[in-house]
Amino acid sequence: MTDRSKVLVLFADEDQQKVFNKLKDYKTSLPQVVFKTSNFDQFSDSKMIDKFDFVIAFVQPQSDDDLEMQSDFWKHYGVAPVIAVLHNNATPEWIRNNISQTSILIKSENEENYSADLINAVQQCQESYQKIFTSDVKPSFESFD
Repeated sequence: MTDRSKVLVLFADEDQQKVFNKLKDYKTSLPQVVFKTSNFDQFSDSKMIDKFDFVIAFVQPQSDDDLEMQSDFWKHYGVAPVIAVLHNNATPEWIRNNISQTSILIKSENEENYSADLINAVQQCQESYQKIFTSDVKPSFESFD
């Protein structure tokens, strides 16, 4: 893993993304992390991000119609080898069926300031990413040396 983790943070809409952009305190706790953000509207406009180490998805309660409309967005980024889902009311079954079977699930109670949950998610993702790198990626590359 590189010295700086590249984290893609996903939001269903721009309002959620604006709340995230106002947070400041997580940055001092995670100076080794570079954050990129995206939302459903950007995805719909074919503005996709493809260079990141892992994904953190913020999932808020939505109507069934909204969830169905966004299913391609969640599935597209849900193929990342490491993904954490911060949610306040989504069921684990919905997350596993619509985002990723292997998601790290973190229930977030505070929608206005979820810095502690974000820090926790990043730390869990970094650990998982390192395990995958050590057990799968590194041995594969060594087999070609």
